[in-house]
Amino acid sequence: MKGIISVGCSISKGWGLWFYNPNMDENASTISKLKYGSHLRYTDLVAKYFNTFYVMDDLYEHSGDDLKSLDFANHVLFNNGYYKPKDFSTIIFQLSWPMRSYLMYKGTKLGPYGEDDDPNHLREIGLDPIEYYKLLRLHILDEVESLFKKCENLGINPILINGSSEYSDLMNDYLRDKLLHIKVDKNQSKNYSIDYLLTNRYDGKSMTIQTPQGIDSHPSAEFHQIIANNIITRIEPPLNVLGTKQ
Repeated sequence: MKGIISVGCSISKGWGLWFYNPNMDENASTISKLKYGSHLRYTDLVAKYFNTFYVMDDLYEHSGDDLKSLDFANHVLFNNGYYKPKDFSTIIFQLSWPMRSYLMYKGTKLGPYGEDDDPNHLREIGLDPIEYYKLLRLHILDEVESLFKKCENLGINPILINGSSEYSDLMNDYLRDKLLHIKVDKNQSKNYSIDYLLTNRYDGKSMTIQTPQGIDSHPSAEFHQIIANNIITRIEPPLNVLGTKQ
């Protein structure tokens, strides 16, 4: 298997996994702490399983903005001069929360908006906030679909991961077909997003990270392994990876 491109927010980058490392430098920056737990994140686990490499953007300013994830993937594939499309066989795109991105509307950049921002000023330009949110999500999904189709034409297998539940109602059949079914156990039929599983938990599984200060809401090492197992099964369907080939 060739290399993997993996993009997403703090979920995919493995935030909080550094708490599992007893050698973590408490005074290190958040970005520097990533290296203390990167071996536990799902992309690393998948790459090790297939004995290959992966490329991921670990910069803070690119975490959570789906448009910047798209920019990074396109840069790696087409504009960086170091890697070529032929170097990769898989791209894993973890969708984040749409409001972390912006929308170009009639030549005006709108957003990104934080939780405390009042979007009612959008009405001043004739745009209802609900319509804005729909247009924003559709724009991001259209860009993801365009990237995925380019990848498929190049022989690269695209896998989509629902980090949040915010896009589910607008996905077309093409993107739903690329969506990873995150099965926590073999009898689970419904496909939940990562944030749903983090919020609602799952019996018998440690979904979040327990720290000396309390609960870190990012996926636990066990949850990352669960996601990795499902990705491996998606790439290599004939194998039952739950408990095989480490």
